[in-house]
Amino acid sequence: MNCSRKIVILCEILKAEIEYIERFFKGINEWNESVVEKLDVWESDLEKKDDASEYDREALGDEHYMVSKTRRVAYATVGIPLFAVIESFLRSLCVIIGIKIVNKEGNPTDRPNYGDFRSLIEKNARIKFDDIPCFESVDRTRILCNCLKHSNGVVSEEFAKNFSLIEGDEIRYEKEDWKKLIEDCSTFVTSLAEKIQNHV
Repeated sequence: MNCSRKIVILCEILKAEIEYIERFFKGINEWNESVVEKLDVWESDLEKKDDASEYDREALGDEHYMVSKTRRVAYATVGIPLFAVIESFLRSLCVIIGIKIVNKEGNPTDRPNYGDFRSLIEKNARIKFDDIPCFESVDRTRILCNCLKHSNGVVSEEFAKNFSLIEGDEIRYEKEDWKKLIEDCSTFVTSLAEKIQNHV
């Protein structure tokens, strides 16, 4: 099987993986809508009660707080499998077109990362990631994941610099346009694959 055919198959696998992430995202949205509806009913019932106590109102406030924290983490977790799919796709591209996977210093590595794959593909295929459609969304997804994993979900120096944000601010993961990020990441890797097919 030639490289071009393998890349076509890889893109078909990508579609299935993206669909799983879309379903995961949909599930979070459905949970969010359900819990908001329940809280609205709870609040409405309290307003109708003449004898609602301060304790009842505090309990509702506590529930709102817990839901907001859970919502933030739930949406943050969308980025983790999404970026894992991107890294896996890049690794597979390297293998398919015969790029030896080494780190930035040129040494063999058992744990290559996105930076290694990007450097190898850009150098060997003479393709600049920045020139590929939707690269900014891939970069945003990468940094969102890194902030979640390494800086307790606050804006890192890199995130602040790249996206004009304030370093140290809490990231509102629930406010991110995950639908667009998922679509854009899929577009990016598919466009990258098409460019590489023209070089093999």
